[in-house]
Formats: sequence, C-alpha cells, structure tokens
Amino acid sequence: RDWTMEFVSQGFNGLTGYKSEDIVFNRRLSFNDLILPEYHDHLWQVWEQAVQTHGIICEEYRILTKDKQEKWVWEQGTPIYNEVGEVEALEGLILDITDRKLAEETIYNERLLLRTIIDNIPDAIYTKDLDCRKTLANIAEIHIVGAKSEAEVLGKDDFAFHRKELAEKFIAEDRAIIQTGQPMINSEGYVFDENGKQRWLISTKLPLRDMDKKVIGLIGIGHDITERKVAEIALQESEALYRNLVKKMPDGVYKSTPGGKFVNVNEAMVRMLGYASKAELMDIDIKTQLYFEPSDRESLVLQEQL
Repeated sequence: RDWTMEFVSQGFNGLTGYKSEDIVFNRRLSFNDLILPEYHDHLWQVWEQAVQTHGIICEEYRILTKDKQEKWVWEQGTPIYNEVGEVEALEGLILDITDRKLAEETIYNERLLLRTIIDNIPDAIYTKDLDCRKTLANIAEIHIVGAKSEAEVLGKDDFAFHRKELAEKFIAEDRAIIQTGQPMINSEGYVFDENGKQRWLISTKLPLRDMDKKVIGLIGIGHDITERKVAEIALQESEALYRNLVKKMPDGVYKSTPGGKFVNVNEAMVRMLGYASKAELMDIDIKTQLYFEPSDRESLVLQEQL
C-alpha cells in the first residue's frame, strides 16, 4: 500500500514541496506517507473496487506537505491493464483544491451561524419561492403552523396550514410582493394555531432577490403580539361597557378639566342642567356658567387634587 510512483509531473513540487525524484520509486518517501492516515483504508478500498470493475475513481482527501501544511486534493484515476487483463499501473490526476474547500468551509460556517440565529429568534421567519411555497421555516414558524419539523413545511403553501380565507389572503399578499417587488411592512393580522387558538402577528414581507436583483421569492417575519392584542381587546371591551353604563345611568355623570371645560357628559347630565344638547353643554365654561360663585369650583378642584 505504498503507492509506488513511477512518474510524477513537475507540478508535484508545487503541490507537496517535494521534488519528483524524492517520490519516484519511493526513494525518500512514498505517496502514502503524504496522505493523512484517516484516508488510507478508504482510498485503498476505492482503488481495489476500481481495479475489479474497470472503473474510475474520483476522491477528495488531505495530504501533508513538506512544510507541514495540510492541503486538500482532488484525485481522478483509472487502472491501466495489459493485453491479458492484468493491472499494470494506476494512472491519475491530482489537483490542489484547498482554496475551494476553505471557501466551502467558510460558507458552511456562515450558513450554520445564520441558521443558529434564525432558529433562536422568537419571531417567525420563513422564505417562499415564486409559487408561494415555503423554502425555509425557523422553529417559531414551525410552531405557529402546527408542524413537527421543517421537513413538514417545506414545499407547501399556506393552504396546507391555514383556513381557506386566511390562506387566500396570505397568498394574495405574497403574489403582490413578488409581482411588484414592493415590501409589506408591519401588517397586523391573525392566524389560528393547531389548537384553534387565535394568534395575533405583526408581519413584514420582503421580496427576495438574486445577484441580478431579480425577484426569486420572498422572506417573511412574524412578531407575535397576542398578549398585547388580548390586553387591547379587553381594554376596548371594558371601555365600551363603561360608556354604555354611563350613557344609560339616570344620574348625571361628567368628566372635566381643572381649567373648567367638560371632557364628556352623559345625556342625564344634559337634561339635569336644562341644556338643549350635549354639544351646547360641552361648550360652556364651568367655572363662570355653572357655579354661582367661581370660588366654589376652585374649592372643588382643590379637594379632588388632594
């Protein structure tokens, strides 16, 4: 398994730092000495199979150069047979692919970092293709649509996860963004989760473009505002109940400023004071037009402040 070389080109020196005469017939070392140990058995098995099947090998592996640098190489080779079908030699081409492998590693690490960030952001993040089908979904988005994994989501559109009327709305938005290239920013809406519970979201959708600025899909971000929305709805209902109670009370009810202007009055207050309309009463100066003595109004305001 020494891979005894009978001939190597001058490029061998640039690749390994060794001269061709160092390696030919294993004068100083064998080519196997340059291959990192973890690849020895695999490469031997690959070449054995190629010999048996008259095949071609294409492999990537690492070598250690004369100056102790690791390099990635790509090897393509084939066995050479004599007239009776016996293997006489192995012939091949070995290229330095270190720069390509380093670039691939950089891209992989950047994608891993980006994916880690995407999956740990509490907001839902997804991408869609030109047919409005999901091509990416982070953990938050997977939970919102009620899926168990990203694999369940990819390649599907909103009809697979949302009620018909909501899916139609979302896809109409998507198509408008894809066709016009214009984003949709902070649009408030809702979905229903797997338990039928209404979830409120503020959504932003942006066109996704390739290197030539051509729209190839979209990216969406959804921020869950359910707790805030539930509180807002509860407050609105409480205010509506209060207004209804005030409106129907037989006693006069009002709200005024310290300066002597009405902010609000109910109908009973209008009738009690003998005014023709709520607008007429709201327009008066309380201090001078409602009290016999302006000091009485000032005293009342002082007591309320205390």
